[in-house]
Amino acid sequence: MTFSQRTGIVYQSVDKPLQVEDAPKGFREGAITAAVELIGWDTLRQVSVDSYNADEPVPNAMVDWYQSSESEDRVALMECEWSKFFDIIETVFSVAPRSHGLAFLSAVLNQQLPPKDSRRFEYHRKIQTLFRIHRMGYTFHEGQVVPVDSVPLANMRNDLVATKGTGVHDLTEITDAVNAAMENLLRRPPSLVEAASRARTALEKSRPFLIATKDMTEPKTASRSNAELLIKMAGQLYGSASDFGSHEKEKPIRADVMAIVGAAIMIASYLNTFESPDPVVISN
Repeated sequence: MTFSQRTGIVYQSVDKPLQVEDAPKGFREGAITAAVELIGWDTLRQVSVDSYNADEPVPNAMVDWYQSSESEDRVALMECEWSKFFDIIETVFSVAPRSHGLAFLSAVLNQQLPPKDSRRFEYHRKIQTLFRIHRMGYTFHEGQVVPVDSVPLANMRNDLVATKGTGVHDLTEITDAVNAAMENLLRRPPSLVEAASRARTALEKSRPFLIATKDMTEPKTASRSNAELLIKMAGQLYGSASDFGSHEKEKPIRADVMAIVGAAIMIASYLNTFESPDPVVISN
């Protein structure tokens, strides 16, 4: 899923002014140079054309990409929609050749990346640096363009998804709600009401698991106190999420919603890592 698909940005009209301020000239020039070094002009040209959907007019310089010149390609990339340029940045990284098999394993064990993977890593680093230099509010994280302030939450969410099913609890519904909350946070502009609503769902579904976890701990222990604290926190945050989400009593701000989503992820991670010799049954 590309940047514009994740964020919900869609092509609107050929008459709409280009939003080049979100991908300034210096940033584009550096990203194009890095892409050409990684995959070459021919592949970059094809990636650029393929990034357009059927209902989007492809710039004239890209239509006949077999016949177009390098200078025409560069002009088209410098003038395309900023969100489309972000899509192309991501796709370049995803299509770049990488090493596999025993050669890759041997190189990793020797703490040395193979040439192909080293070039992909260097491209990733260059794009990150360009975002930082131009202070655009985005970064390149695991091959995706994401808001800078969302990276810590994204890492927590990714860890939760990667370890889902390893604990005693079945957290599928909670993880799905957390994923939906993050997706709405990453939209541009972010859908804060929907993100809060999804986080509220995650907190609501976490409560019975927290109670069951508390019952598996010994009384008057740190583990019992910790579980009781999380139950209380989940209840209080559920109320805040309800105000920001389904009831819309208050207009949410990004920092508040990020705190609620982060807490939902943290609670789910706690439940996911909790270990018990006894099976846990949650009644509806």
